[in-house]
Amino acid sequence: MKRAISGWVALVLLGMLPSPSITAETFCLNLETATTRELPAGWSVAKTGEGPGGVWAVVEDTTAPEGKALAQTSDQSPNPLFCLCIADGTSFKDLELTVSFKAVAGKLDQGGGPVWRYQDANNYYIARMNP
Repeated sequence: MKRAISGWVALVLLGMLPSPSITAETFCLNLETATTRELPAGWSVAKTGEGPGGVWAVVEDTTAPEGKALAQTSDQSPNPLFCLCIADGTSFKDLELTVSFKAVAGKLDQGGGPVWRYQDANNYYIARMNP
């Protein structure tokens, strides 16, 4: 069976590890009740590379379905630094994934995309989009 993940996010990267499953579930990043300027419960931050960066928070976004988005808010990202926001405790097999994101700002990089088989900040797969 397939599991669906959906949610409106700005440059969000999801961390998922494969595992056997016999039931279908839906995991949704629900920002309706999330507090702005904070990281949502059940999410953690990591980064590939050295230096400042990796500041994630819920922000107001009138273009998002719930009026909020999960955003990478720091512009202090030296090259190469990749900021990650990981959905803790997720483990999926046979996954159907839907992610919406948009590039708002950035000096060196405005890309992002979903991450899977996340082991640590230096070991994961990514499908990346650069506008």
